[in-house]
Amino acid sequence: MATGTTQPSVASSRMASGVQGGVVTPPIPRLAREAEKPVTVPRLVRVTMESSPYFKLVGPSGVCRKVPPGMCSTLRIVFTPGENKDYFHCLFCTTEREEFIVPIRAIGARAVLDFPDQLDFSVCPVKYSTQKTLMVHNLGNREAHYQISTQSPFSVIPTMGTLGIGDTLQVTVEFHPLQTGDHCASLVVHYGTVVAVALSQKALLRVLLAFKTTPELSERAKVQGDPMLFFDDIFTIKPVEGEIWPNSSAEISVIFRPREGRVYKHAVYCDISGRETRLPLRLIGEGLGPRLHFQFEELDIGKVSVISLHRYEAILVNKGPIEGLFSLIPPTTAVGSCFTFLPQQGILAPDGLQAISISFRTTIPGEFKEEFQFRVNESPKPVTLTIRGYVIGPTFHFDVRALHFGDVAFGECAQGLERSVRGLCVAEMEHLSLRASVTRVPPQQP
Repeated sequence: MATGTTQPSVASSRMASGVQGGVVTPPIPRLAREAEKPVTVPRLVRVTMESSPYFKLVGPSGVCRKVPPGMCSTLRIVFTPGENKDYFHCLFCTTEREEFIVPIRAIGARAVLDFPDQLDFSVCPVKYSTQKTLMVHNLGNREAHYQISTQSPFSVIPTMGTLGIGDTLQVTVEFHPLQTGDHCASLVVHYGTVVAVALSQKALLRVLLAFKTTPELSERAKVQGDPMLFFDDIFTIKPVEGEIWPNSSAEISVIFRPREGRVYKHAVYCDISGRETRLPLRLIGEGLGPRLHFQFEELDIGKVSVISLHRYEAILVNKGPIEGLFSLIPPTTAVGSCFTFLPQQGILAPDGLQAISISFRTTIPGEFKEEFQFRVNESPKPVTLTIRGYVIGPTFHFDVRALHFGDVAFGECAQGLERSVRGLCVAEMEHLSLRASVTRVPPQQP
């Protein structure tokens, strides 16, 4: 037995925008008989519609219609809208084998926003904001509640709102690329109907610049919104940020304030709109402080005796461009503490000289080498004077190797000894005042 199907020749019935209180007759749906194989048996089709104040099937509902093979049966539906809005309904077609549902749609008032299909930004510099403004009109017959969105590096203002019938809206689209190359995104507009505008990206524009402390934007700066502008106690850049217009230049001042006499180095990075990477700038400056030094770096005082007072002099010179304040750093060693420097502190003008008096007295014999340091303001290193020498003790000797008393009578021993002692001479250093005593050594047994 041959089989066949009966189905509507239109998948749905769509009505034009209706007028409130009017009657609209839509395109007539037809029921067509299709057979997989040639058949000669007609089919009965029952057409029904649920009760609705807006849609009405012309003719009796629920009546079976005989549809011959390969033929059509026409249906009429009357649409009476109550207001300017969308309407939905269904038509049910049933045979002895299957049931079909034909959707009925009536489209009411619609907002129509005239966005362009594409917005081209052409060639733009990186890290620079380029804006384009669109004037959008509502050409429809209904108020538009819109939402606009896009993706980075594009942004749009406003992102949502309401546009009345016949009104105009100014939409600003901004392009701010962070990398070179082509960029493309969609500007999606929702207002009942989704509209997609293609955004793609040569113009000479003003250049924005800012001096930063790092070669690239850190994640922490992104989160905290910190511009990370350059700041330093030694180097100062003015202005630290600004703009340069086409065919013009800008003067950037770098101020160097050294705190001590040494070489300073610092790296700063200029973030320029139109460049993907920051432009490095290396700052190098040398602070010229007071340059104090002694006319000789080492003083050799040779051999000196203990206890005696010795005096010397050293000349301190300032070869720097500014005056220098100097002060003696107290020595910490035993021999170093035996030296006295006058003056211990003072101010030395540029190209000036200062005589430093040195006194030395010690009771510690032996060789020594001491380093004495003078602290100089605004100078990283102190001035050093090295003093070396050898401290020796006093020496004694008799002018004769032995005393011969000759023959001395008994009873005259003490007197003879007294006279003989007068002939004893002790040789010692004339500039020392020392106490001496004679100790008798017992004679050795033969």
